[in-house]
Amino acid sequence: MYSEETINNLLKDFNRLKDVCYLDHVGATLYSESQIKAVQEDLLSNVYGNPHSLSTCSRYCTDVVDQVRFRVLQHYNANPDEYSVIFTSGATAALKLVAESFVWGEDGQAGTFTYLQDNHTSVLGMRELAASRGASVTCISQEEAFSVFSKTNREIHETEVPSSNSLFVYPAQSNFCGVRYPLSWVESVHRGSLNKLPGIRSTGSSKWFCLLDAAAMPSLDLSHVAPDFVSVSFYKMFGYPTGLGALLVRNSSSAVLRRDYFGGGTVQIALSSERFHVPRVEISERFEDGTLPFLSIVAVRHGLEAAERLVPGGCGGASAARHSLSLARRVFYHLLRLHHANGAPVAVLYGDTDYSSVETQGAVVNFNLLRPTGEFVGFVEVLNMANLHNIQLRTGCFCNPGACQVHLKLSSDDVRKHFQAGHICGDERDLIDGQPTGSVRISFGYMSTEHDVDRFLEMVESAFVRGPAIFETPKWWPEFVTLYRQKFQVDSSCVPNSFDITVPNSTEPLSRSLITIREAGKVEKYSFTSYVTRREKDKVVSSHFREEGNGGVGEEFNLVNGSSWCTDLPEHEREKCSGEMNCEVKKLKSLPLLSDEEPRVLPDTFSDVQDFADRLDSPRGMCGVEDPKQEIVLCPVTCKHLSPLPTTENLTRSCSDTNNNTSEEEANGDSVIFQQKLVASPFRPPRNRVFRGVGSIDANNETEENCCNLTVQPEKPLQTVNGISETVTRLRHIFVYPVKSCGAMAVPTWQVSARGLAYDRQWMVVTSAGVALTQKTESRLCLVVPHVDVDRRILQLHFPGMERLDVSIGATGASCTPRRVSVCQSKVCGDRVRAEDCGDGAAGWLQEALGRPGLRLVRQSADDRRHGKGPADTSELSLSNQAQYLMINLASINWFADILQERAAFPKEGLLERFRSNLVVESTDAFEENEWKTLRIGSVDFKVDGPCTRCQVICVDQATGEKTREPLRTLSEVFCGKMRFGVYLSQLHHDSASAVISVGDRVIVPVP
Repeated sequence: MYSEETINNLLKDFNRLKDVCYLDHVGATLYSESQIKAVQEDLLSNVYGNPHSLSTCSRYCTDVVDQVRFRVLQHYNANPDEYSVIFTSGATAALKLVAESFVWGEDGQAGTFTYLQDNHTSVLGMRELAASRGASVTCISQEEAFSVFSKTNREIHETEVPSSNSLFVYPAQSNFCGVRYPLSWVESVHRGSLNKLPGIRSTGSSKWFCLLDAAAMPSLDLSHVAPDFVSVSFYKMFGYPTGLGALLVRNSSSAVLRRDYFGGGTVQIALSSERFHVPRVEISERFEDGTLPFLSIVAVRHGLEAAERLVPGGCGGASAARHSLSLARRVFYHLLRLHHANGAPVAVLYGDTDYSSVETQGAVVNFNLLRPTGEFVGFVEVLNMANLHNIQLRTGCFCNPGACQVHLKLSSDDVRKHFQAGHICGDERDLIDGQPTGSVRISFGYMSTEHDVDRFLEMVESAFVRGPAIFETPKWWPEFVTLYRQKFQVDSSCVPNSFDITVPNSTEPLSRSLITIREAGKVEKYSFTSYVTRREKDKVVSSHFREEGNGGVGEEFNLVNGSSWCTDLPEHEREKCSGEMNCEVKKLKSLPLLSDEEPRVLPDTFSDVQDFADRLDSPRGMCGVEDPKQEIVLCPVTCKHLSPLPTTENLTRSCSDTNNNTSEEEANGDSVIFQQKLVASPFRPPRNRVFRGVGSIDANNETEENCCNLTVQPEKPLQTVNGISETVTRLRHIFVYPVKSCGAMAVPTWQVSARGLAYDRQWMVVTSAGVALTQKTESRLCLVVPHVDVDRRILQLHFPGMERLDVSIGATGASCTPRRVSVCQSKVCGDRVRAEDCGDGAAGWLQEALGRPGLRLVRQSADDRRHGKGPADTSELSLSNQAQYLMINLASINWFADILQERAAFPKEGLLERFRSNLVVESTDAFEENEWKTLRIGSVDFKVDGPCTRCQVICVDQATGEKTREPLRTLSEVFCGKMRFGVYLSQLHHDSASAVISVGDRVIVPVP
C-alpha cells in the first residue's frame, strides 16, 4: 500500500524495533524517532510557563496549547465553531467527565443511559454514576442496535417536548475485534430512534445525546457526523505522550454538562467565606481542573506532524488505514483457511466483517488457537510462545467484557463461575474446564510491515500446526459475507462476486471450485464465531478476493486527511514578480515626525521588559501581543480610567503630598469640562480628565489615593460650525503594518477597507507550533520591513543583509479564479483565525533572516470573520488584536517625550514609532483624544472604541530591535500603573471600497 520511499522512511524512523515484532497497536501504538527528537528540540528551545500565569512565557504556552486544540480539531476535520477540546488524563477520564456532569433531567425527571454491549469497561463504569443520579440503565446487543437503527419510524414527533435527557454510548471501533460501527447511528440517536426501545422509560419522550468512544479509532470525519461527545486517546494514535486524552464536545450540546466541583483555573470568581463562585465561560476552561499537563500537550503536535511526515495523510489518513487493514486482512484470511493435517481448523476467529473495507473494519485480528483434537490452546501458551519469538501481542478480554462474553459464547453464569474459580480480569487463568476465558489479539499500526505478518504467521505454523498445513476456505464463508453486507448495508455491486484468498509463499493456486455470493442465495442467520469454529472437511473453493486499491470498496472510503497546512503552492501556480517598487499613489513631500528628519519606515514591536504585563488589569484571556493596537483589551466598567496630562507648558510643579492638595472640582465632585486646561504635579495624570469612550467612567468618582494635584485654568473657546461645536485638527501620518508585528510602511494616501486600512496586518509570522510570532519573543521582527506594491500586487519584505523577498498578493474577489493554498488555524488575541500559507520560499527567507527554524508566513483568509471585541461590535478585523485602527496624538507624544527626556534622559527620536499607531493626528492639547467619542477624517467617520493599554512592545527600538526599560517604566509611573496611551478606532460605515484618507486631511471632532 505504501510507496518504496514511505517504507524506507518508516524503517529508518522505527529502526529501534530491530528484531521486535510489535503487534499491539490498539493497546498502545509506537512513537517515532523523529517525533521524540522534535519534542526534545521544542523543549530545549523554548521556555514554557504555567498557562495560568500572565508572563510572556506563560502566555506563549497558552497560545501553543490553544494551537494544539485547533490541531486536534483539524485532525478530526471538526469545525472549531462547532466543537471544543477539553484535555483530560485519557479517554477513560473523558468518559468519566461526561458521566459525572451529564444532566439527566429537571424536576425529578431523568432519562436513560443506554450503551452497546460491545464497549470498554470505562463505559460500563458510567452506568453506576448514571444510576446514582436517577437515570435508568439499558444495555443493547449488537443485533438490537442494527435492528433499531435500520428503522426510520422511531422519530420524535415535532410537537413532543422532551421531558428528560438520555445518552447513548458506543465505540467508533471495537477494541476487541476491530469492527467499525456505522457512524449513521449518531443521527438516528438524535432523531429519537431509541425512545421506543424495550426497556426505555415510556414516561414522555427524551432528548437523546450520543457519545462516541474513539479511543481505538485513529481518526474520524466530524464534518459528516455530529456526535455530542467524542473521547480520544493520543498515545493510541501516535505513541507519545501517555496519560493524555481529550473530550471533544459539540458546543451546542455543552449546556447538558454541569458540575458541582470546581478546581483551580475553572472559575471567574470564588469566595472563600461564602458558597459563591462563577464558572468560566469557555467549556474547556470550566472542565480543565488545575494546571494542564502543558508539556504533554505540546508534544501532541509533534506526534501528529511526525506521522504526517512519514505517511501521506498521517496516522488517521486513508493511506495508513488501507495499509494497516491490508496486513490484518492477510493474517485473517491465512488463519481462516489454515488447517491441521487432519483437516481440523487451527484458529477460531472472532469478528463481524469480511475485512474488505476500512469503512467497517479496523486493523485488528482476534482469535484463539485450536489443537488437532479441537481443544483450545490457552492464550497464555500463545503469549509465551510469542514472547519467545519476540512478538508482542495482547491476550485476555482487553477491558471489553461484553464483546468477550458474546464472541466466546459465555453466559453470565459462566462468567460468574469463572470468577468463583479464581479468575479475575488480567490474570493468567486462560482455560477453565477447557473453555477459554479470553483470547489473543493482534493489531497493526501505520508503521507495521509485511515482515511483521510473516513472522507472526511463521510462529503460528511452526509452533501450533500439526503436520503439513492444509489451506481450505470454509464452505459457509460466502454465506457469511452475504449476511455481513446486508447487516452493514454494504453495496454488493461495488464488491466482486468471488474472492481470491492468497496464501503467502504458495507457488500453486488453491482454487478447487467456485462458490459465488449469488449462488449462496438466502441463508440462515449465522453467527460468525459459530461457523469459524466448525471443522470443515468438505471441499471448498478458494474464491478470488480483490485487494483494496484495485477498485474495491476500501478505495471509496475517504478518511480525514490530516495533512499539514504548511504545504506550499505548486510551482506552476506561483506568480513570479520582478522589478522595482511602484507605489499606487503619488508620494507627497516628507512630513516631520518629532524632528525635522525624514519619515522612516517603521517596524512593529514587542519586548521582554520587567513584569509590567502582569500589572495590566484585564481579564484572563487578554493577550499580550506585539503592538499597541493589538495587545489591548478594554477594561471592565469597574476599572478606573485615568487620563493623561495636557502639554508640558501647562504643568505646575507641586512638592506637597497629593492627598492634601485635591482640586476644588474634585472635592465637590463636579466634572471638569473639556475646554479647561489642567495643572498638576509632575509625572501625574489629572484625575478629572475623563475618557468618555465605551466602558469608561467619570474619574471624579475615584477613591484611588496618591494620584495627582490639580488646578484648573481656562482654555481656548471651541469653534462653532453650522451651530455645532467642533474641534478641528489635521491628520499628520498614516502607517500601515502589512505583516503583523513587523515594520511599518509610512504612506501619504491610503485606501480604507472593511477591516481597516487596506493590507494592514493581513499577514503574520507564525512559529512551527502555529503561534503568532511577536516582538515580545523576537524583537528583531521590527527589522523585517514590508512594502506593498499595489500596482504589481506584490508584498516586498526587506531585512538587513538579505535580498528582498517578493510574495505575490494574488487576485482577490469572488470573480477571481481560486488557487491552491494550505489553510491553517491560528490565534490572535484569543480569536481563531483562518490563514493561508505563503509557501516554502517565504518560510525559508524568514527562517534565515531571524535564525529561527520552523517559521511560516501566512495571510488571513478572505473568508475569515473576526469582529471587534465589544459585545455589540460587528466591525470586521484583520489580524490586529483589538480594533481596526490605533490613533495617536502628536501633542500627547510631545508631552510624554518631554517627560522622558527630563526624567530618564530618553531621546525623542523614534518615540512615535515605538507606539505603532495607524493614524497620527496633531491637536492643540495633549490627551484630548481621550474624550472624543466620534470623529471624521476626510470623508470617513470613526467611533472611539477605548483606550490602548501598553505593554513591553514600546520598549523595543524600532530602528535597531534593541530592548530598553523605557518608556514603559515612566509611563507606568506617570499614569499610576494605568499604562494607557492612544485610542482605538473603528469605522462607523464602510459603504465604498474606494474611500481613501490622506495626510493633511481635516480631522473634525464633534463636542457634546
